[in-house]
Amino acid sequence: MSLNCAISGAVPEHPVVSPKSGAVFERRVIEKHLRDNQTDPVSGDPLEVDELIDVKGGDVVQPRAPNATSIPSLLKTFQDEWDAVMLESFELKKHVMELRQELTHSLYQHDASCRLIARLTRERDQARQALVALEQQAPQMAQQAAAPAEAPAAAEEQEGPLPAEVVASIKATHKKLSKQRKKRFKAADFPAEENVNKYTCQKTHSGMHSSRSKAINDLAVHPTQPNIVLTAGQDKTALVYDLNSEEILTTYKGHSKKVTACLLHPTQDVAITASADNTVHIWTTAGDTRHIIKAHKATVEALSLHPTMDYVLAADAKGVWSFTDVLTGETLSTHKDEEAASGITCAQWHPDGTLFAVGTKKNTVRVWNINQHQMLQSFEGHAAPITAIAFSESGLHLASASSDGVVKLWNLRTLECLNTLELDAGTKVNALCFDDTGRFLAIGGSDLRIVNVSKWETVATHQDHSSNINALAWTAGDPGTLLSAGADNAICVYTV
Repeated sequence: MSLNCAISGAVPEHPVVSPKSGAVFERRVIEKHLRDNQTDPVSGDPLEVDELIDVKGGDVVQPRAPNATSIPSLLKTFQDEWDAVMLESFELKKHVMELRQELTHSLYQHDASCRLIARLTRERDQARQALVALEQQAPQMAQQAAAPAEAPAAAEEQEGPLPAEVVASIKATHKKLSKQRKKRFKAADFPAEENVNKYTCQKTHSGMHSSRSKAINDLAVHPTQPNIVLTAGQDKTALVYDLNSEEILTTYKGHSKKVTACLLHPTQDVAITASADNTVHIWTTAGDTRHIIKAHKATVEALSLHPTMDYVLAADAKGVWSFTDVLTGETLSTHKDEEAASGITCAQWHPDGTLFAVGTKKNTVRVWNINQHQMLQSFEGHAAPITAIAFSESGLHLASASSDGVVKLWNLRTLECLNTLELDAGTKVNALCFDDTGRFLAIGGSDLRIVNVSKWETVATHQDHSSNINALAWTAGDPGTLLSAGADNAICVYTV
């Protein structure tokens, strides 16, 4: 017997029977009717939901809808189902792609976290090693006089004329060196141009500093032992290196930021370094710290040793220069050049020791008298910040270079610009160095060039570094040895 709902006329999925009228209903439909009327829809007698009697039987198969009985109708039904499946598949693919992207991002974050943990662990180990080294040096430092090491802090604000005995020493040195310089060179002593033309890179020394921060920022050659050099590294260390044995003799560790400049004392076992941590360190050749100069509040960009060999000039990125006793570590004077407040980039003593010059970020070279703390001359003519300066050994010429690749030669007697060399656009100049006679000028930056000063012509060009040259040094002789150091962590040795 076919059961149909007395209300909807459809075959019920959950059939129930009313005890009042005996009619069959779909439970869902009759329950909705009873919520509104509480009567049997056939007999009208009162009826409650609890009185309905379930009909036990198998699952009811709904008859096919009339619109699905023909082949075209079936094809449309299948097409609709296929479209639904495709849409669901597209959504699933999009969800899978999003999950893949989230997984990739998570893996990248995990890798970055592992790298950070490794770096922090390495820095922790280095800090522990530095602490152990400091603890080992503590007894030696305690035996030294505490006053010299702290004196720079007390002298930080000192400004004005130097002590009388210091001025007397500077004047005596100036008088002595001036007399010697007038009769120092004979024509036969000048290096021949053909020798300079034959310069080649005989040896390249590399890999001295850390491979991660490998640039060499400055280079100093020992005046009496030209095979011994001191390098200032981007890795916060300075190294004493023997060019002959290719060995690192001493490593100076103590700066907390990159080392920007360095010096080797010609007569004492002393090395001097400057750093972006605003300090100047005076070391023994054994690697111990003798003094820490704290006269600056910005990156110390330049160092220059006075011809008396007793004092060092330091200049920083806020226009402050200081004059310090190498032996005691006492800063005798500091001065802030308001015209160079944007920063001093380089500094060097005149060979006679009374004057010194500084290059500034305001495109000028300023010459000072150390005895009177007086600015004597400002050379203007560059159109970009000064990157390097150099005095000739004769004391008659001053060379300057700027970041736009322009090199100028100044006459210190007439205060005139004698010559200008404009390099190709984009060419950098980071270092200048005269040879021992002042006849040739080495220019280091994007490449190495040697210029005949009198003719103002380039006589040699070398491109042996894989990165920019940051420092130059030229030893005495005919011809002397020319050294270059650069951002590629390499030192090139040029000679005939």
